Amino acid sequence: NLSPKYAPNWSAWEIAREFVCNAIDAAPNEYKTESPNANTLRVWTPTAPSIAEMFMIGEGSKGPGGGTIGQFGEGAKIAALACTRLKGSRIAIHTKDANITFGFEDVLGSECLHAYVEDASNPEGMTVDIQSPGIASSIAGRIFAGIEDGPMSPCNGIPKLYVKVVFIAEHDAPALWDWNLKDVTINRDRAM
Repeated sequence: NLSPKYAPNWSAWEIAREFVCNAIDAAPNEYKTESPNANTLRVWTPTAPSIAEMFMIGEGSKGPGGGTIGQFGEGAKIAALACTRLKGSRIAIHTKDANITFGFEDVLGSECLHAYVEDASNPEGMTVDIQSPGIASSIAGRIFAGIEDGPMSPCNGIPKLYVKVVFIAEHDAPALWDWNLKDVTINRDRAM
């Protein structure tokens, strides 16, 4: 059970980032994103999590060596919560086995996130449909569909590397050297 109070600062940007990053990790060369209008983001990947991965804390596909960000585990649950909490927003996840929507219900006297699961016969893979006011502008220039050498693209002439971690004490991480970067500036402001 996730309380609506969990991750209070998550907005459309964190929701979009979570599902797009998970799709990249699931199938880096096959995922697709589209924004048919200002308030819609659709993410598709040929792989899909199991129901256990979607709904159990501690289930997921993140590798123990830190080489992956995981696919639709803890972060996806938080993103679904945040989207359900935002006014005028909703999320639907479609897999070959289930159509999943979310809402809040009272459980033991406290409101918590509830998943509504219906049987489905969707094509292979998974589609996440996110409706949230202004979600397209929240990702403009920050998430790139055309990735060739990892999640790095030029923006205003400056290469930007988006990661889901903050190195607080140790900057000499092997994964950073794979990019042959001489200098890494870490911005801890989640709004940037």
